[in-house]
Amino acid sequence: MSTDHDVNKDKSAPTGGSTASYDDSLVKVLLYSLAAGLVIVLYVLMMVRVEQTRTKINPVDRACLIAAEEMTRTVVSHPRFGLIGLDDNRLDEITSYGMEPSLVRSLNSVKASIKVAADFASKFASKIDSRIMTDLVDQDLEVLADLELSLYLKLADSLKESGTEEGNPAYQKAYQTLREALPNNLRIKTLKLTMGGYGKTSGRPTSIRAPETGGAPAIYTENGFYRENIPVPVTAAHSVRFYKTYEFSKSVPPEKFVLKSEGMLPAAVLLEATFEDRLDGSLKKKSACALIGSPSETSSASCLALRFPQGMPVSTNRLSVFFKTEVQPENSEGYWGQALDGSVPGKGHLSPTIDPVLTPMKPNQAIICSLYNWLKNIAPAPSLDQLDKLLEADFASAYSREKLTRFNYVNSCLAVDTGARQRAFLNATMPGYNGQRALANCFEYPNHSSIFPKSALPVVIDREGRALLSGRSDFNEEMVNSYLDSLYSTNLAALETMATARRLSKKYQAITDDKRVKLARTAGRNALKIAEKSFEISERNFALLGNGLHKIDRSEAYLVGRQFVFLPAERPLTEEDLLKPDPSLIWTRKDASTSVLIPWRDFFHGTGGVTVEGKPLDLVLAESLKPPCTGPLTVVFDSRDLQSEGAVIPHLSRTYPFEANPIAEGQSAYYCVNGLKTGSNPEVCWSILIRDNAFHKNVETSGNRYPLKNRHQWYKEFEPPFASCPQLSFEIQIRRPLPRVESVPRSTLVTDPRFDRKSPVVPPIPAEMM
Repeated sequence: MSTDHDVNKDKSAPTGGSTASYDDSLVKVLLYSLAAGLVIVLYVLMMVRVEQTRTKINPVDRACLIAAEEMTRTVVSHPRFGLIGLDDNRLDEITSYGMEPSLVRSLNSVKASIKVAADFASKFASKIDSRIMTDLVDQDLEVLADLELSLYLKLADSLKESGTEEGNPAYQKAYQTLREALPNNLRIKTLKLTMGGYGKTSGRPTSIRAPETGGAPAIYTENGFYRENIPVPVTAAHSVRFYKTYEFSKSVPPEKFVLKSEGMLPAAVLLEATFEDRLDGSLKKKSACALIGSPSETSSASCLALRFPQGMPVSTNRLSVFFKTEVQPENSEGYWGQALDGSVPGKGHLSPTIDPVLTPMKPNQAIICSLYNWLKNIAPAPSLDQLDKLLEADFASAYSREKLTRFNYVNSCLAVDTGARQRAFLNATMPGYNGQRALANCFEYPNHSSIFPKSALPVVIDREGRALLSGRSDFNEEMVNSYLDSLYSTNLAALETMATARRLSKKYQAITDDKRVKLARTAGRNALKIAEKSFEISERNFALLGNGLHKIDRSEAYLVGRQFVFLPAERPLTEEDLLKPDPSLIWTRKDASTSVLIPWRDFFHGTGGVTVEGKPLDLVLAESLKPPCTGPLTVVFDSRDLQSEGAVIPHLSRTYPFEANPIAEGQSAYYCVNGLKTGSNPEVCWSILIRDNAFHKNVETSGNRYPLKNRHQWYKEFEPPFASCPQLSFEIQIRRPLPRVESVPRSTLVTDPRFDRKSPVVPPIPAEMM
């Protein structure tokens, strides 16, 4: 039990250092309490001051300001541009979960970007097919002129007294604001809103920067900015006018308000109101003026991506290369499609494009179309000098030689293009069809892999864009044709021998010649096995020849994959072979079933004295040729580099950050089977696939749902890394390199007689190998 003394002892103050700690804690509590009290007092005083300031704003000025702010939210729309208004802003108050605010582009901003695109087409007319871009500019400016008129009329309607709130929101909100702020003895007798300008209405510099030309300033610019309401030539057929904007909506004295010419977009709003006193009937007139403006908002960063799934030929190390006509094969023409009824791959399908209608065109023209769509959506407008840097940025030198050449893998094959890929792109992109599966391969969806035909000869396309037979340092077209002919002839001879053996067996059985019946039956069995073996070799060419194909000197035989010897049997059995049996004849030998494909050790019994294409056999067997390839590569250019004065940097990575992302509904895609050529003897043809995510804009005001959600943090995987992830605007894929060998047998089939299967010696390219 505790005593009083014990209790007092427990409650006594600590001694020594403990006392100091106790006192410090108490002081800290007091100081914190005092600081918190001061913060609360300051907050209350600030709120009182704000409220006092707010009550000092004239109700007429406030109503005019609200009308001006509402006008910045008035928009018109078109699929080529999306939402168009007076200022760059985002409509975000009616977005729902999973939706991003709808971006509104100002007419000034769109015109400036289109002007840069037109200047780009003119400046680089010697490098690109500028007619395509100029035609698109002319089409867009015609649409933009109609949109500008529609916006003017919609703004005028929004200020009218009559109509519903949906038709005149600026008037209705100004009226409501003014009515709620008036004392009970006053009522609004008349209210008029007029749009116009403030001060001088023509010739003043706007906030839109004009591109530097290096020459004398044009009449339509002042201090590097476009002047208000002065025609700016864009193409031979069209010019544009820029209008004055202000960064913020604010009240200004109404004396300098001026009316603008009809059709000119407003920069200010004048409010004129008449109030009636309910008590004595007296009238009072008030007026106010507000500038129309809103803080400018830069658009999200976007990017151009180049993807080389099967490796990059270093000759295509600049974007400008793709505009050269000499790199395009003859009759290289591709087709456009637009995703409708959903995304592709997905629930949608590709149909001919609308608005604009894109006709069949060459790859360089298609790239120009997508490049234009990217440029016109970059805000603020890019720099012409930066676009020059974009064309000539060397993305091969951005990687070291070691990184570009450390890959060695089979990235092509010898196959025949039957048009299946193009037909699939044009006619079979519905859900579940092979066109959708092909596009899933192109966009690297999980569990989708492009498999080479098993019967195709494996080919490596090296970093120079040359075709090499796998395991060799060349592509010996004559030897390839000879091997394929021997394989086909062996199969054909075996089939013919089977037929001959059946016929002779019946003939000699009728005359009871047991010896020749036995030989005939032996030949038939051997022929069946050789036919099956030749079919098996043909079906397994891609795997068998992965380590090379060589011709053995002074022999009809071939060294296959440095493991086996293929010994053709091209002469079929004849009746004379049964009348005069030859022990060396393959058809009547007891061990003939293993004499077509033989391990090289069993065939040669050593390497001495054997030469293969002029080289000793042991030297050929020891070779390990690994032609340098770049491997899969992604190159990305950031729109932010086009708006600064620094270098335009190609960002490189092995990864593909846009994998498993479809073509969004409304957007377009282009495909050309033979879009690029490299190498010679044989020439290599590459397919070009383009997806354009800037082709179509959402015209709804309920927000944009972006289906293209990139992996988080992918920007860190590139060299050099990005500041943040840019949104994909358009992508160019250079893919599926295939050697063009005109002399190969295109319709030759080998047969498996046991199961009645047939396989082409040179297989067709399946649609999935788009």
